[in-house]
Amino acid sequence: KKMCVKSHLGEKTFKHLTNAGTLTVESGKDITIDVGGAYILTGKADDASVIIDAPDDDEIQLVLDSLAMTNKDTPCIYVKNADKVSLTLKGSNDSLSVTGDFSSDGDTKTDAVIFSKDDLTISGTGTLTIASSDNGIACKDTLNVTGGNLSITCKGSALESKDEILISDGAVNITECNDGLHAEDNDDDTKGNICISGGDISINADDDAIHATTEIQIDGGTFDLK
Repeated sequence: KKMCVKSHLGEKTFKHLTNAGTLTVESGKDITIDVGGAYILTGKADDASVIIDAPDDDEIQLVLDSLAMTNKDTPCIYVKNADKVSLTLKGSNDSLSVTGDFSSDGDTKTDAVIFSKDDLTISGTGTLTIASSDNGIACKDTLNVTGGNLSITCKGSALESKDEILISDGAVNITECNDGLHAEDNDDDTKGNICISGGDISINADDDAIHATTEIQIDGGTFDLK
């Protein structure tokens, strides 16, 4: 039997934040991170994106510390390339939103407030509020939630992955979305798994609360699904 796997990337690097650099977002200015390491994101901005474009073997940790961003048509956080990215909610209240129709990056349709082409792990103790005109958090590879408090409203899917969604801890509160958790790869029917081993999950969806192409495995957690 396949067991739910918990990633320790966020927990491992969270202990070493004394070496992290602080990046303050500004309206109308994108921030590009092109080398591995830990980065604290703070500030308030409109029409700005944090873009990860690092080498294939680089691991990056983004620590959200009282971050507030609102965009019209681009992701607030966009992982174009890296090995793994960890998003740590430090303990503050953070908010990210996109209000209009998402634009494309070449052949890539970036249709989520947080859009990642590589593995993404969310951890920590803070609260992240996301509002989206399409998807909330979308990941091409593995989307792993090991902590934090996520509150998501959107028109599409709140948490979406082509490969798999893993949830082992934290609180996920989803309202006013089409699908809550959605794992599907239109080009590969062997992918699209959801594995939940813990956490407090509340979903009020217009269509599916939990949708997976291949397998849904639940080994723990508490649920309120509508």
